[in-house]
Amino acid sequence: MPQLTHAQISAAMSGLAPMLQGTQHEHFFREHEPRYRFVRGLVGGPPRPGARLLDAGASPGHVSALCQSLGWEVAAVDRFPRQAFPPRTGAPHLNLFEAQGIGAVEMDITAGPLPFADGVFDAVLFNETLEHLVGSPMGAMKEFARVLAPGGRLTLTTPNVASLRNRAAFVMGRNIYTNLETAINVHPYKCHNREYTLAEAAELVRRAGLRPVRAGRANVGPPPRDAFHAAARSLYYAATWLWPPGRSMIFVVAEKPGA
Repeated sequence: MPQLTHAQISAAMSGLAPMLQGTQHEHFFREHEPRYRFVRGLVGGPPRPGARLLDAGASPGHVSALCQSLGWEVAAVDRFPRQAFPPRTGAPHLNLFEAQGIGAVEMDITAGPLPFADGVFDAVLFNETLEHLVGSPMGAMKEFARVLAPGGRLTLTTPNVASLRNRAAFVMGRNIYTNLETAINVHPYKCHNREYTLAEAAELVRRAGLRPVRAGRANVGPPPRDAFHAAARSLYYAATWLWPPGRSMIFVVAEKPGA
């Protein structure tokens, strides 16, 4: 896929932000902007006019809209594409899929085949969704491989279960997943049910029949809330610069053979 420049990504981010202002999206978009920039850089631009991208686990639609603004023809699948997510009491609800004219299929991607023909997508994005799945992810992974065209690429990102933050939480006797109240009262797909190591994520894509072409770890988090968090983040980033396995996110870009 063609590489995107920092200026291209920044222009796409700046173009989307005004639409979200004053809606339930505004705070969430601002908080996750660094991750969105990183993911857009991984995906790259469309290889040709009319190239198609599937955003799997797409809510709240921010990355779908960014990909569309950069020239991709986007389709989306999500378990809850019509819910007011992220919820913000008192803020107007904007369904970004509808606002941008992006077709969003409501489905559980682990429950059956995707409603698309073989080989119709040039790219599949599976961004921060793997950790939310209940049960085996292999059915979904094989479906991503099926709908990819030969030479098409899957971009997968997910939290690193072996991150320094998780290791510290475990040593202090804390659960590395969601808190107990959330686990009891929230729909299971809205919790982290299993996180993965980089080796495990790469193995998932191999078992789906895809060939990893790029993989690694990164620190991509929300802007610090105050001076204390800024200092803590600087220490964390310094520690994980020295020890990359402790970084917070893992990513795998994998290609479908046969091009």
